[in-house]
Amino acid sequence: MLSLKPYQQRCIERLADFLKEARAEKDPNMAFYKSTHEKYNDLPGETKTPFVCIRVPTGGGKTLIASHAVSCAFEHYLLEKQESGIVLWLVPTDSIRTQTLRQLKDRTHPYRETIDHAFSSRVRVMDIVEARSIKPTDVTENLCIIVTTLASIRREDTEGLKVYAQNGALMDHFHDIPEGADIFRDDNGDMIQSLANVIRLHRPLVILDEGHNAQTELSMEVIGNFCPSCIVEFTATPLSESNILVTVPAIELKQEDMVKIPIHLENITQWQEAVHRAREKRDELEEIAKKEQKESNEYLRPILLLQAEVEQEREDKVHVHRLVDFLTSELHIPRTEIAIKTGREDELTQYDDLLNKRCPIRYIVTCNALKEGWDCSFAYVLVSASNMGTRLSVEQIIGRVLRLPYATRKQQEALNRSYVFTASRRFDDAARAVVQGLEQNGYSKHDVIHGDAADARTDYEAIRSVTKEHFLLPYLSIGGQPLDFYDLIPEEFSLQGKAVSTTILDDIENRASVIDIDSDDVTLAKQQQLKLLHLSEEETREQLILWVARSAREQAILMEDMMGFVTDIVSMLLKKLSLAELYARKFALRDSVTTLINDALIEEAEKNFHSLQSSKKIMPSIDEEAWHIPQKLTLLHPLQESFKLHLFDRCDDLNNEELDLARQLDTHPNTAWWLRNVVHGDDGFHVQGFRPRRFYPDFIVRTKNDVWWILEYKGADRLGSLDTTYKLNLGAIWADVCGKSHNFRLVGKDNLAEILEEIAQ
Repeated sequence: MLSLKPYQQRCIERLADFLKEARAEKDPNMAFYKSTHEKYNDLPGETKTPFVCIRVPTGGGKTLIASHAVSCAFEHYLLEKQESGIVLWLVPTDSIRTQTLRQLKDRTHPYRETIDHAFSSRVRVMDIVEARSIKPTDVTENLCIIVTTLASIRREDTEGLKVYAQNGALMDHFHDIPEGADIFRDDNGDMIQSLANVIRLHRPLVILDEGHNAQTELSMEVIGNFCPSCIVEFTATPLSESNILVTVPAIELKQEDMVKIPIHLENITQWQEAVHRAREKRDELEEIAKKEQKESNEYLRPILLLQAEVEQEREDKVHVHRLVDFLTSELHIPRTEIAIKTGREDELTQYDDLLNKRCPIRYIVTCNALKEGWDCSFAYVLVSASNMGTRLSVEQIIGRVLRLPYATRKQQEALNRSYVFTASRRFDDAARAVVQGLEQNGYSKHDVIHGDAADARTDYEAIRSVTKEHFLLPYLSIGGQPLDFYDLIPEEFSLQGKAVSTTILDDIENRASVIDIDSDDVTLAKQQQLKLLHLSEEETREQLILWVARSAREQAILMEDMMGFVTDIVSMLLKKLSLAELYARKFALRDSVTTLINDALIEEAEKNFHSLQSSKKIMPSIDEEAWHIPQKLTLLHPLQESFKLHLFDRCDDLNNEELDLARQLDTHPNTAWWLRNVVHGDDGFHVQGFRPRRFYPDFIVRTKNDVWWILEYKGADRLGSLDTTYKLNLGAIWADVCGKSHNFRLVGKDNLAEILEEIAQ
């Protein structure tokens, strides 16, 4: 199963935290404010339905995140559905619907594998036509994913009318539904046995792909008509009404080798010259790709996308066939290497896989057919023969050249970038169009480089400005190797014998408290009661223990040990609850077990950390095992303000109080240089303690008398917290271990002047 990138995992973790909070509070408004400190926009006509947006740029794997979001919603919010029910997966266009359906129906595809793994392969995927014959047992025993477009569920659409129409094939869904149930009815007030009502009765989870396309009053009303229990929106460009829960900066995609950033932009007045120059760049990249293949054995065939002004043949326009003629007649490119992809002509259909070595295509001519729903990571170069003042421009298809082949960084730097050539009489028009296209895909002007200079860089990239001198800072280490959390957990560590309080039952009950169900939703309530009373043949005590042990497993714990620990807990709980009741609370049980294990590991790590410290076995790392301050940094949120003594020419983001400290460090008489530490991976300096997460201090200061000062800034609201106390003690241990030229201080408004005076001495 395809693992998540760190930023993708963060999206799911933030979603899980929000959903757990929304369930506990029975109020998404309060949960959203706690998560983001931002105002929450209710779903029109419905104040209790969680409706949040995950903002991910094009190329960031939105569909993979959405696949994980499905299980996340059922695990942390829709617990009473017992891993069954309906997911309404809404996409903006037919091409994306076809693509998503194909991926989710393919049991070998990572998206389907993800969902199958979470729901024990009890998954059915269907389009809106197939859904019109859905059976009650399909819904009660499986997760049914209905993939369709928003247009196809509108009454104005021919297909949409069938969704709301009487359908005898669905009559079994409507047994025992009371007359007063809140469902769609005909003019006589009689219940309509329609697919719309089946979906409505089961209160679906809604996945909203490219949700900005649905943010209209009519569209949200249509979605609301299906009584969704939860809506998760995915888009690169959310509208103002979206409740943005988490935003992934574009630079994180680059750091995880997902996209070809930066984009090199060249504007050439004549379209013929622009195409000629783009062809040269493509040929140049193919030669580089051959060199890459020799070194990495990775096949890559760069493709040039050409955008015509119009599809139809017109003498006064650069139409599709005029571009093809120019490629063949003027540039002598074999016609077999060229494919047309427009609304009327699609020569790509004859090729099953553009990434296949036997595929000859190196040029794709289009108008705007590649706007969405088409992906080929071999697309490296884009040239627009459309003048920037015309209706169509490069902004519509720029997202098609951003994905990095195989999501792996190339050894040849030129293959980690993408290239755009425009034909415009004014460079400003071309640049504006490219930036607009980037913004539509979740990127910005900071991701563009003008021209093709080898040393050109984006605003996210910082280089040394004060000094190029080599510096290193020691990590905490054991036996010369930098300390890792799992170094503090001995191989013989076992959960056996760990006391488990009987309060775990209260904890599980609190986690599993059922959200209110509308009184009219009788069918769903009855299904839940039946599921509590009747376990399937597979739902045995042993299977429950195995599921919890696998779900809560930690890498430091042997599976045999996990099984024994979970068995003891389940045996204790079965004295108070029936097996059916425990199955109904299995996600809450898993979360409680996970918390117990994490607490046990941290307790063990803390004990061993202090033992190693007292015996002076925790030492500073030396030489190659220390943190070497790099010559270049990648920043997540570059600050516009410049500084004289910041070690790099650009600085990462600072809040107002941190900015005040930065300015004072920049003018301090004893500062040789200072650095705003970056807080990701090995690019930044960290201190590892007895908690799993690394501690990245805020500032690093080098004084003129060669002394190090590591500063962690804390606002008044965080002083005295357990986290602050932990960091304060850990920093003091690091400074003590490393020696007198290494200092650590916790800085706040109250002691800022005192710390600056201390640095001066």
